[in-house]
Amino acid sequence: RRPNLSDTSEVVKWVNNCRWHWFGDIVPSKTLPNELKGKMKYLFKSLKNDGGKENNLVMFYSIEPNTDDSFFHCHFLIRDDLGVLKEKEITNRLELVCEPNTSTETRIYLKKYDYYNFGKRGSDYTLKRLEYGFEIMK
Repeated sequence: RRPNLSDTSEVVKWVNNCRWHWFGDIVPSKTLPNELKGKMKYLFKSLKNDGGKENNLVMFYSIEPNTDDSFFHCHFLIRDDLGVLKEKEITNRLELVCEPNTSTETRIYLKKYDYYNFGKRGSDYTLKRLEYGFEIMK
């Protein structure tokens, strides 16, 4: 059951109790929170309807300010209970909402969520700043 989004303690508990399959972030250039919200909604819809069939995805994202400028970036977690998403598919979709990585800049970070090595650090990291925006999409 999706938690009440106005109660951040419920959101934190819910995120920490989910079994996530992917952890990542995007750092698009010169992006404000409302633009990031639109990018994440597009990403979710695109992944959810991958291949013309709807799959059972859940995504949580949070927005936080960049350290070097007055713009924002986004951390996200994806739950893919059916195991249908492949890293390349996700990366291709991420490159539609964010500039691709170059030899000098990492704008997209995506990693399979490894509970053995990560524990809850990935979800904790995604939850560290919620005041600029967050959402749970199912």
